[in-house]
Amino acid sequence: MHKKLIILFSLLFLPFLLKAQLKAFKDSIIQISGITMTSDSLRAIPAVSILVHGQNRGTISNSQGVFSIVAFKGDTLNFSAIGFRRKSYR
Repeated sequence: MHKKLIILFSLLFLPFLLKAQLKAFKDSIIQISGITMTSDSLRAIPAVSILVHGQNRGTISNSQGVFSIVAFKGDTLNFSAIGFRRKSYR
């Protein structure tokens, strides 16, 4: 009987614990959007590769330099394009 009560209480409180962990997980995800541009003439740079450091995911900026990527807080983004120096932002 004692084991059945423990199992019952565990099943009742488990969803509340999982919900709290899910909220913490959602709070650490951010979406980053922007435009890749030259620093001197402020022209858009198309086809810039934006990668999340240490992970196998990323995106490429479009013909107007616009990009959007989902990352975790604290991730480092690596930007690279042909003819330009690589740059990392945290």
